[in-house]
Amino acid sequence: MNAPESKVAAPVGGHTPPWRIVEREVLEDGSVYPRHIADASGNCVAYLEASSVAALAIKEPGSLWDTSEAKETRARLIAAAPELLEALMQAQSLFQQINRDDGDEFKNLSCDGLDLLEPLIARATGAAS
Repeated sequence: MNAPESKVAAPVGGHTPPWRIVEREVLEDGSVYPRHIADASGNCVAYLEASSVAALAIKEPGSLWDTSEAKETRARLIAAAPELLEALMQAQSLFQQINRDDGDEFKNLSCDGLDLLEPLIARATGAAS
């Protein structure tokens, strides 16, 4: 299969947002390039289906090979990942600054959701073991 020119993008830590969903493409030779997530430069970040599934979905629209709502939901989440990570990192930085700089009024301010930021950011950036 002669896929459109693209290379796999850098991991999330080196992302180039925004990421977007790219739909299946029937190529000149009749093969099908599968749905995938691409970064702002057009580089493939992740495939959303196998080439064989993409080909069957083109042949049989509306069949079980076609895209389900759950797959669409996951694809949108993956496409938003770089911006979600950036927002988490900004929230963590702001939270740390408030705890550090704003005197006794906000000292040791805590929130269950904010306590999850460090391990989530570490997982997303590959810093977690």
